[in-house]
Amino acid sequence: MQLDLWFAFVAASFAILLLPGPTVFLVIGYALGAGRKAAFGAMGGVLAGDMVALIVSAVGLGAILASSATVFTVMKLAGAAYLIWLGIRMWRAPVDPAAAGDGNGFCTASS
Repeated sequence: MQLDLWFAFVAASFAILLLPGPTVFLVIGYALGAGRKAAFGAMGGVLAGDMVALIVSAVGLGAILASSATVFTVMKLAGAAYLIWLGIRMWRAPVDPAAAGDGNGFCTASS
């Protein structure tokens, strides 16, 4: 890869990271709901995920997926299976009645 093309790729990736999106709202939600420590943990997770995506893209996995329909289908099915597994885990997770609120649809702060 040519150096100027690589710099353009990194600059575009950095610009996309600066735009507010779902990950920014996730971090803001953690900061407002659970505090600074949870927000820093979420930021670390977002950064790690973005770095993995950057590395995977840089090594050319996107080109492999674009050229092979079979590999792309396997990746889609694996992703779908993972999301289903996460959904089942969340569905089966115990619910803390104290965290559920009073059932009126609004969060109430306890004093």
